Amino acid sequence: MTLRMSYPTIMLFHVTSIERARSIIASQQFKPADHAPHLSDSGLNAGIVGELLASQQYEHYGAKLIMEWSGPVINGAISDNPFPLPIDTLYNALPWRVVVSQGTTQYLRAVDIQCSDQALMEDARHPWYCLTEGMQERWRLSELKKRRDSIKRLVKDKPSICVKP
Repeated sequence: MTLRMSYPTIMLFHVTSIERARSIIASQQFKPADHAPHLSDSGLNAGIVGELLASQQYEHYGAKLIMEWSGPVINGAISDNPFPLPIDTLYNALPWRVVVSQGTTQYLRAVDIQCSDQALMEDARHPWYCLTEGMQERWRLSELKKRRDSIKRLVKDKPSICVKP
């Protein structure tokens, strides 16, 4: 018999583009910027929803991938927890950073993609040439609803996300 410890759920966010957020959820995989486990960008960089996060430089932006973490957490300064981090662990060094360790295969689930209407519509092909002004607004609202519904379907079952080594 295997006993599993119970951990409180922590809501995380990862800033990225809408396209990358959808790709992460569809593939159920996040591929870190650095693949060597001893490097500091070898996991999924994130923030904790509702907590202050120091200013960051993002490779992609426009959306927040919202995730649930239900596993073990290491709290402390970066110097206290050298890389590589233990697999299936969340490293919390707020306000500087939060990292889900490379090789993680459990405890992480996608629950939402948050973004502005403008960001959601960036890649929409507007049929302006054939619609009246009133029809354009109805088309825009209809397209927004389709895109929001698509996100809801994508995260409906809270798909697991693994952090590739």
